[in-house]
Amino acid sequence: MPTPTPSSSSSSSSTPTPEDPSTTTPNTSNNNTKGPVTTHSEHGRKTPSVNIEFLASLNRHSKSVNAVRFSPCGEYLASGGDDGFIFIWRLNEALPPSADTLDKETWSLTYTLRGQPLDVYDLCWSHDSHMLASASTDNSAAVWEIKKTSGARQVMADHSHYVQGIAWDPLGVYLATLSSDRSCRIYSEKKRNKRGPKSSSSSSSSATSMHFHYSIVKRNYGKGADKEPDAPHEDKDKDRDKEKEKDKEETAQSTGHKYFLDENINTFFRRLCWTPEGSMMIVPAGVFKSSPASPAVNCTYIFSRPSSTPPQPPVPLAHLPSAKPVIAARCNPHLFTLRPGVASPPFIHLPYRIVFAVATMDSVVVYDTQHAHPLAVVSDIHYAALTDLAWSADGHTLAVSSKDGYCTVISFEEGELGEHLPEAEASQIVRTARSAMRDATEGDYKEVDADGSTPAEPKTKSKGKEKAKVNPEKTDKGKGKEKAPPDQAPPAK
Repeated sequence: MPTPTPSSSSSSSSTPTPEDPSTTTPNTSNNNTKGPVTTHSEHGRKTPSVNIEFLASLNRHSKSVNAVRFSPCGEYLASGGDDGFIFIWRLNEALPPSADTLDKETWSLTYTLRGQPLDVYDLCWSHDSHMLASASTDNSAAVWEIKKTSGARQVMADHSHYVQGIAWDPLGVYLATLSSDRSCRIYSEKKRNKRGPKSSSSSSSSATSMHFHYSIVKRNYGKGADKEPDAPHEDKDKDRDKEKEKDKEETAQSTGHKYFLDENINTFFRRLCWTPEGSMMIVPAGVFKSSPASPAVNCTYIFSRPSSTPPQPPVPLAHLPSAKPVIAARCNPHLFTLRPGVASPPFIHLPYRIVFAVATMDSVVVYDTQHAHPLAVVSDIHYAALTDLAWSADGHTLAVSSKDGYCTVISFEEGELGEHLPEAEASQIVRTARSAMRDATEGDYKEVDADGSTPAEPKTKSKGKEKAKVNPEKTDKGKGKEKAPPDQAPPAK
């Protein structure tokens, strides 16, 4: 897989500001689209029609639903909400819809996952659709095997504040979390050779576990002076106290600043993502300062992929400034060919283009890796803050959700974003990258005890043996209401 590098004409400390939305004409913008709609741009160009059809209503959550994710295989739909439950749904073609509803198809509840006692803010699937990861306001991230409902396979309670975003590496090696404690933590998947009687079944004698790998916290001022990621520590409370003291000293000496915004931004979500071939990570809720005297600028950071062999932390390749805090980033599922006739060097050096969208509190900006300027800016489409983004499978449609209860659908004409890389070529890039990453991490696999811990690594909570840590500063949201038993879902409305 090609290693992405920033262009010589741009870096994380010199990224051009996106064009002003008042002077940039969005490629397409359909506001409050309902049913087949055809609109016209300011230049009279006809935009593609969007067909929206109601299919089914999935009613089981007793509180707000914060995240809905289709599995990569397309068979499952996962939903997580403020009630602390994660429901896995599947289309039931054998069961006709009820005559008492407007449903055109039936989705059956297949699995119920419950282990994190507080709100579930984000969800992500593993690339093979066998596992699901969740982020919660109990300051933890959990990994689930969807066909085993006895409890979370593993709980990582390393953050000191709400975990508001989680993203699984499409190559199946890393899991990244983003928290309002101003840190992004990266865990790596490692095989565990359990001690005990050997079995003829390889799956019963070995398993995989997520181990803390890197933490992205702070950058230093000056070109190439980004802080090295932190190493894991056993005593987390003691480590946090030391970090606070160190922050005070470094702040007094004006040596650097935190990469990410604190908990005071008015959003519940910080949804990060990986690029389709896993070469980069796009992280929202960023803040950038070029010097101690310069003003802080909201931004989206693009980090390179970390490596275990040889050890290589994630490196910031670029930052994309924005007027307001960024709450989500989502990559188009397709790779694109480079556009000819571009005089300036590519924004990020790759033999193909990656198209991605970022959502701020009130606007959506679409970028690609070849250009430093946006491809489109869409703003003033909702009355409340935006909450999430999702691309369609063909990459031509971008859905935007908002706290006002509405969704906006942005459509792109065929070829408007560029030409797709041939499917065979794109698949080969992913296969080669996955093989290379697996080979590189093979040497890191350690033999550990059956509980998955080693003296050199922080112990993570596994299979519900310990209760997840609860933040005492949790807001009144959901307080005072009785929680359902861990293995019991709330009754249908």
